[in-house]
Amino acid sequence: MNPVEKYIWVQSSPGKELMDYCYHLCTQQGLSPKLSYGIPFYYGQRWVCYTNNKPKAGMELCFTRGFEFEDPTGLLQAHGRKMIKGVTFKTLEEIDEPALLAILETAIRLDQNR
Repeated sequence: MNPVEKYIWVQSSPGKELMDYCYHLCTQQGLSPKLSYGIPFYYGQRWVCYTNNKPKAGMELCFTRGFEFEDPTGLLQAHGRKMIKGVTFKTLEEIDEPALLAILETAIRLDQNR
């Protein structure tokens, strides 16, 4: 197991399942997982996104350049942040995979066009 997988393994449910889902989604898109600042980040050329387990609020998938691209899905929320936007899930059933993939692909394209 790599450090990100170990980190996910010790999380409590439902965060564990949500982080595992995002881990597989991100790595299948060619992103590299790495623990930074104590949480899982996913890298292309630079940081693309990260997951943050919030035991009472769910798990948030955050995009480090979220303000730089359009979000036609309307899923991304800033929560007072200036650069980062994210989407929070409490259960696997809440995840709209096609919409999430569209956001992830847009973030990856932005990262590749630096």
